[in-house]
Amino acid sequence: MRTEIFKRQENLARLFAQAYKLESSDEIGLEVKAGFVSFLCLRTYAEFEISIIDILRDYVRQTQNDKHVAHFVDSQLQNRRRNLKHNELLGLVGSFSEDWKKDVRASTHGELRDSLDSLVSQRNKIAHGEATYISLKDLKKYFDDINRIIILVEEKCIELSGQD
Repeated sequence: MRTEIFKRQENLARLFAQAYKLESSDEIGLEVKAGFVSFLCLRTYAEFEISIIDILRDYVRQTQNDKHVAHFVDSQLQNRRRNLKHNELLGLVGSFSEDWKKDVRASTHGELRDSLDSLVSQRNKIAHGEATYISLKDLKKYFDDINRIIILVEEKCIELSGQD
């Protein structure tokens, strides 16, 4: 796994550990606990989005000799950053390869898809100030599941580029 992605995941794992400490404390109010979980939700989604875009950018840089094409793809990836739900993720990888899209769809069907879509939905509610509740347990599951999706996309990029 790429160093920068691994570091972001480690940082989030530390924040999750702090959230579990907060959750078990009787001295911390429910509003503060919920606020920290909301913050973690935003950070978890951001980590997913940034990681997927970074992986795809690196793939293009490693496989494309034409710097103009690489620049074009990079700008297109930058424009697609927002609400990267499962269907949008499939559309994004499908713009590289229909076979890749089929592989990602098959590998993320069910639980992984649901976790990603739930994470994005919760993130949007929080970002727009809607009243929402997400448990730390559910958020941790989303975090674990999106990390599996990140690894899947990264492994596919490595496979397609012929690297080991």
